[in-house]
Amino acid sequence: MRIRNLNTFIQVATLGSFHAAAIELNVSQPVVSARIAALEEGEEVILFKRDQSGIRITAHVTQLQPYAEKIVAISTEMKVQLRTNVHKKGILRIGIADTLAYLWFDVLLQKWR
Repeated sequence: MRIRNLNTFIQVATLGSFHAAAIELNVSQPVVSARIAALEEGEEVILFKRDQSGIRITAHVTQLQPYAEKIVAISTEMKVQLRTNVHKKGILRIGIADTLAYLWFDVLLQKWR
């Protein structure tokens, strides 16, 4: 199960249209159809009933949409956390001989900043 397929699923369920979801996601409508088909195939369910008048959601959509939204939200949060440059603050104690401290420790500290 891919996050982008779940995101596409959410958009189709929310907007009620493959075409509208394609516009929202900035992809072609066949891409949306392929993603939904992959999700349906992978989960062995039919999410949307397609006919000439458009699409109708099935009970599976109502059941799965909250979970898909949570997964996409967690994925987005994880990406933000990974991109955030975390600086840890605290005390660092280093034992070093006096002679070495006078000779090169200041240079080492400058490199760490």
